[in-house]
Amino acid sequence: MKIYDLRSDTITKPSEAMRKAIYNAECGDDVYMEDPTVNKLQKMAAEITGKEKAIFVSSGTMGNLIPMMILGRKNKQVLLEEESHIVHYELGGASSLAGIMPLTVKADRGILTKDIIKNYIKEQPYYMSSVSIVEVENSHNRHGGSVYPIEVLKELYDFTKSKNIHLHMDGARVFNASIASKKSVKEIASNTDSITFCLSKGLGAPMGAMICGNKDFIDEAFSIRKLIGGGMRQIGLMAAACIYALEHNIQSLEEDHQKAKKIAKAIIESKIGTINLENVETNIVIADTKEPSSNILSKLSEQGIKASSFGDYKIRFVTHRDISMEETEEVCSIIKKL
Repeated sequence: MKIYDLRSDTITKPSEAMRKAIYNAECGDDVYMEDPTVNKLQKMAAEITGKEKAIFVSSGTMGNLIPMMILGRKNKQVLLEEESHIVHYELGGASSLAGIMPLTVKADRGILTKDIIKNYIKEQPYYMSSVSIVEVENSHNRHGGSVYPIEVLKELYDFTKSKNIHLHMDGARVFNASIASKKSVKEIASNTDSITFCLSKGLGAPMGAMICGNKDFIDEAFSIRKLIGGGMRQIGLMAAACIYALEHNIQSLEEDHQKAKKIAKAIIESKIGTINLENVETNIVIADTKEPSSNILSKLSEQGIKASSFGDYKIRFVTHRDISMEETEEVCSIIKKL
């Protein structure tokens, strides 16, 4: 039986061309900062985001943890949306390793605004914890790939700057957000103090993420990376895959967004669930279901479709480069028959 794996865009396999890039990679010892391919990747990432410097880390989780460890103190808080990746999928690293307390707030479609956070940003007496970091997620996974409007992000950043608070972006899928909003990654990142983005999701690399920020911030990130066991040696092999992804795989994300729209329409037509089509901005589809999600996932699995439960009555599909447009049409046909 043919399998259509739509659980996540992390399941992509390196293409033949990417594997050749890995094979041909020039390597050195990255702990000595002597791996030329890693150095090239870090320079590319800084240029793409418009930041002074970048560091290559093993994962998006590490990419979010290191900024928390740099900026967090045991009497401080990170303010973030309640459905954030940091809250749900990073094993409490912000509190257990960075020593900073998450302060979660509710926001429509996961989009924090100045009006939402302003009441949490205030001077506190010495016996109360205060916010030192605001974290935003763009696009937002658990809100169906929602994207920050640039004007909302800019207002938020201007406000945090005025309060001397660091704004960090979990931009794991920021290239999806860039394509959907028709704003460059550089423009998006210009409204942050630091940004993390992943190479191992829609861009198709086997591993890796980048943290980008000012020189002092990234210099400290190198020390923290080593502290938590992230110092890597001849990692140019993987950096070569990431460079290939940045050079060749960004534009195909637009097609992934089109695939997501098709699946969302099929869900609506089949009446197995409900979804606001206007909210499908990127490559993530989250639908509310009429019967338990486990029942629907079982029926889909019988037809070779793998999706995820996002609650007792929610299912998620994530489109990616390893499921073609033709295969997406096949998935839609199956869904319509349920």
